[in-house]
Amino acid sequence: MPNFPMDPRSWGTAPDFEGMAELIADLVPPADAPQRVTSALDTARELLRYAYCRHEFATVAVVHALLALDGRLPDPLPDELAEAVRLRDRLAAGEVTGGVLMHARAVRLVRAVFEAVAQRFPPAPPRTGALREVWQDFLALPYPESYRGVAVAGVELIMVDSAVAGLVSRELAGTLDPEAAAGLWWCVDDLDRAVPLIDETYCAAYFTRLRDVARLAAERHLPTASDRPR
Repeated sequence: MPNFPMDPRSWGTAPDFEGMAELIADLVPPADAPQRVTSALDTARELLRYAYCRHEFATVAVVHALLALDGRLPDPLPDELAEAVRLRDRLAAGEVTGGVLMHARAVRLVRAVFEAVAQRFPPAPPRTGALREVWQDFLALPYPESYRGVAVAGVELIMVDSAVAGLVSRELAGTLDPEAAAGLWWCVDDLDRAVPLIDETYCAAYFTRLRDVARLAAERHLPTASDRPR
């Protein structure tokens, strides 16, 4: 790796450019996040790395990381995430310049965005885990009351929730036939479209878990080309 020259304003951040990798090593996008989200986070992480060479990149990294939230901020807003939003707004208003933020602080603010995104896209259930155990864990979660009778991206979420429940039960009983398996894949597709548009943290987590359980139940029934959602 080339040893790029240091911006004097970044003095003390790392011993050299290679050392920047250690500062951002824990900034890893959630595996199940959409590509547009991971792209924003990856770019923010690299901006932090190259802030070693150009101090202003640290501030730009914070603003760019916020794109990953699609304007859907958690409530209540954590302190460091609130600070990141204020910084973005002050930059937009011309109240501060791109050099306002020290690198160490920028890393903490970007990390706060990564953590907020991770709450929206929790890890999928382990694919090697027992479906029965994963399903029982899911059944302990209450259905989000605010999403009864609500459609997102044309998807009636409570109907999908009910359909997945019936189809997973059939898979556990060993009675999921090819037609029903195709229906399960349609549910996965519906949830793939709806989940990124849900702006309430618990609801997003609930339907993400529902989608992951549905996929786990369906994965041994690979759909044919005609069965795959389009």
